[in-house]
Amino acid sequence: MVNGILSLAINILVIFTLAKTRLVDKTLIMIIAFAVLLILNSFGAISSGIRRIYYKLAGESLLTPLQCMVVGVHIWFYNVSETSISMLIVFISVDRLVAMISISFYQRITIKTVSIILGLFVAIACADGDCFFNDILPPIFYSVHKLWFLSSGYVSISIYAVAMMVRYCKHSNSTALRTIEERRERVVTKRLSLILLATFAFVSFPFSIINVVPIRSRSTFLFVDVMWSLTPLTKSFIVVVYTCLYPASKQYLLRTVHMFFACKMKTREDPARNQPPQLNKFCCSNMRVESIVQNNVLLTVTAT
Repeated sequence: MVNGILSLAINILVIFTLAKTRLVDKTLIMIIAFAVLLILNSFGAISSGIRRIYYKLAGESLLTPLQCMVVGVHIWFYNVSETSISMLIVFISVDRLVAMISISFYQRITIKTVSIILGLFVAIACADGDCFFNDILPPIFYSVHKLWFLSSGYVSISIYAVAMMVRYCKHSNSTALRTIEERRERVVTKRLSLILLATFAFVSFPFSIINVVPIRSRSTFLFVDVMWSLTPLTKSFIVVVYTCLYPASKQYLLRTVHMFFACKMKTREDPARNQPPQLNKFCCSNMRVESIVQNNVLLTVTAT
């Protein structure tokens, strides 16, 4: 539950930062979609934690259909978010492959087209989750879901490897303007390698090893449970690191964090900063001098 709250806060901060920087780019649209799906995943972690607390407090008792849906809503959040994120990872690698093969064709793909494709991914995942939501999920459903969740990392890495081969093997005879655009897409491809490689290294590969090794002990089962629960938080940190690769978004992100901690420090009252004004009187020759001092700052001086 705590990791869900942290992941929720991190991704809201990322979306807020990218919205404020007003960077319009197809790649950033996909990153925003990634953050939104991680927010859904965070809701799944939070609702799963609430479900466990509810079971602890309620004990063993029969649940009404409404209570059953409320405590089981985490299944929908997990299913939609994980399925959509897996599709998005593969889509990012395909996007980079198209950009490396033909920059002219890639530029014809508008931001609206990318948004529609991402919307279809989420719609497919929502329909899939809704079909199984009111039923008891069979073991085959979990097996297929886990297989797609893990295999998407391998598929995306394979497609990305082909894109990198095209990047280094392709010789361009384009104009100077087209060459600049190709260099820009190469930089974006290099940056996106962070998300693809990190997702593979920290999610797909470890969970593949876990699924190969049989779970026989309670400690192994607990380790797997912790690994699954840390998945949204791990991906959230990956998105934050990618956001910091853009100078404008990095500057605004650091500024937002600094403002948050500055406001938090201001809420703490400092007694030394709230001293009442002090009136000091003294005589010098035939003159009487009065001064008002507050917080070690001289406010007024009066001589009579």
